[in-house]
Amino acid sequence: MVTLVVTKGLGSMDLYAEKLAEKLDVPKAYTDIYQRIAERFNTSWFSPGALRAIREDWHFLRMLNRLDGIIHLPNQHLGRYGLFLKVPYIITVHDLIRYFDLKGYSTFIHQPNLRDRFYLSRDYRGVKKATRVIAVSQATKHDLVQHLGVPEERISVVYEGIDHGLFQPTPRRLVDYPYLLFVGSEHPRKNFAGLLKGFSKLKSQGGFKDLKLVKVGRAGRPEAEFRKHTLQVINELGLSNEIVFADYVAREDLPAYYSGAECFILPSFCEGFGFPPLEAMACGCPVIVSNVASLPEIVGEAAIKVNPHDTDGIASALRMVLTDKHLKRELVSKGLEQAAQFSWEKTARETLKVYEGVERSLSTKYAPAGVIERPRPLLKAVILVGGEGMRLRPLTYGMPKSMMPVLNRPFLEHTIAYLKDYGVKNIILALSHLPEVFQNYFGDGSNSGVQLNYAAEDKPLGTAGAVKNAERYLGSTFVVLNGDIFTDLDIADMLAFHRGKGAKVTIALTWVDNPCAFGVVETDSDGRVRHFIEKPSPARVTTNWINAGIYLLEPEVLEHVPTNARYMFEKGLFPLLLELGEPVYGYPFSGYWLDMGMPGKYLCLNCDLLLSKAKSALIEGLSRDEVCCDKDVIIHPSAEIVGPAVIGSKCRIDQKTYIKGPVVIGPDCCIGESASIEVAVLWRGVNIGAGVSLKQCILGANTKIKDNSQVINRVVTSGHTRVVQIKDTYSW
Repeated sequence: MVTLVVTKGLGSMDLYAEKLAEKLDVPKAYTDIYQRIAERFNTSWFSPGALRAIREDWHFLRMLNRLDGIIHLPNQHLGRYGLFLKVPYIITVHDLIRYFDLKGYSTFIHQPNLRDRFYLSRDYRGVKKATRVIAVSQATKHDLVQHLGVPEERISVVYEGIDHGLFQPTPRRLVDYPYLLFVGSEHPRKNFAGLLKGFSKLKSQGGFKDLKLVKVGRAGRPEAEFRKHTLQVINELGLSNEIVFADYVAREDLPAYYSGAECFILPSFCEGFGFPPLEAMACGCPVIVSNVASLPEIVGEAAIKVNPHDTDGIASALRMVLTDKHLKRELVSKGLEQAAQFSWEKTARETLKVYEGVERSLSTKYAPAGVIERPRPLLKAVILVGGEGMRLRPLTYGMPKSMMPVLNRPFLEHTIAYLKDYGVKNIILALSHLPEVFQNYFGDGSNSGVQLNYAAEDKPLGTAGAVKNAERYLGSTFVVLNGDIFTDLDIADMLAFHRGKGAKVTIALTWVDNPCAFGVVETDSDGRVRHFIEKPSPARVTTNWINAGIYLLEPEVLEHVPTNARYMFEKGLFPLLLELGEPVYGYPFSGYWLDMGMPGKYLCLNCDLLLSKAKSALIEGLSRDEVCCDKDVIIHPSAEIVGPAVIGSKCRIDQKTYIKGPVVIGPDCCIGESASIEVAVLWRGVNIGAGVSLKQCILGANTKIKDNSQVINRVVTSGHTRVVQIKDTYSW
């Protein structure tokens, strides 16, 4: 288990922690300690708050050491606490700028004082000690290896994201004149002075009389001397009337600044990631950045890149964007595509992969000799319960098939218990037909010991489309189950297979005698899927291994699924992935598997559970002749019941009745005198008249059978007069 430390504040590193907390379903520990660290910068050992700071540090460290499992520290300045942690920890490094200041590599700012040098050195020692380091860019990873000596294999690169709900083109305007935009501090590493010089050269060339340079970003206490230097440069260049300081701007106003700008420019000397260029791109603004540090990898081919030391080059790039309309349109188009690749959802998914990797490595490291630990089961599952159950009608008029009672409990409740047994406690129900039935019964899932989320469809979206609709809840590898499948498949073993193969998709395969009614899956000797044949004719059958309707997927495959459109796994996504050469594998298993999507199979499932041919995590199996009665059941002494049988609460069984299992009788049923019942499932409130004979039947809720009737191999419901013969009768 990983606990994420969430820092509070207004900085980009606080934003990172906040967004991960929002997207990751893991334990969290909230603190304002990082904000307090920032407030202490440039203070002395003997300042009035020094003793208070020591107490705060001590309390925070005690809090961390009380946490179970692995801790994720969300920025490098919490490394000082990592040195004293008694548990493994992950740390995210956003940049090494303060390290460069500490070592004198940077001439951009004064050397830290003695106190800050002490703490900063501990920060980076804490980084080196971490079990795993997350770098927010390849450039930051390179710095970690080159300057801190962190082994490359201990570093994972996980890019940060942007908020696409906020950063998008908007017609709203806060500035009524043409302007260039710079967003950031006036720290010398941002090279705002270089931009001013390039802007001055552009203006001196003529043609841009009304053009201004708008600078957005704080000018608080730490930047006081930076502003002084900035104003000095502005005065020297004669730009006093050309520069507009917007200073602090609320985040919700930033899209208007980006959208209205002629161009955004960030000619930094040093960046660990670089949010503003991506935010500008997402708002449809052309972008110019420097060709150093992380910026080239972040902007890709969607921006103009300049040498930050070349002010003539900066001026030339600005002129190109301002005068070449075709180039500007191209930059806007490419920028929108580039920005779309960075999202907090993707950051969360990749971070979860890091968590799982650390958990696996630690479980192997500390396992007893000769013991190979299985990987930790999946964090989330999607159950597809949106189908209308047409093949099960009339039972599914007003009743979703996944809510049909199996041993007097909803079928879905058995599936949830099965997943819970494998540690899967975060479950998403993909809903379409009668969603309120699920929500009213399960609520948030707490009564079942799990956390449930609901992804309801406005229209049927198909199997893959339904999972795409639930994408907002998904992070790392997840399992998908069709909502009418009952199985004892070992999910942990399937997960180990999936990871061992490096698969993007793993499809559970089960053997059937007649595969023509299913989707046949052909694999090679290594298990890699080569062909799909959906419901083949007998002449086309090449294997008896079929798609079992249970899948492990990596979340990135959902990028191939259209949004809000009907799309299937079987005929759409999986064949497409094969065409693209993606690793799709089949996992054959020989355990119990049944698709209860037809009346005969539904009856068969109830019988198999009663006879212990199948096992439910929800209900213990019965012995061959056992009769299990719920509370307040009345059975006449002359009635004969041969198990296995389950009888629901408040049932009444009259004299001379004969019941031979496997039989399930729901709550509130009344069985009349001399009735005979064999191999049947009766739902709640069924009333059986005197002398009735039932065999291999399913009776829907509140059904009434008249005296002396004979019902064999049939489904009968009360709300509809339709009677359906069961095609697949149960046999031993």
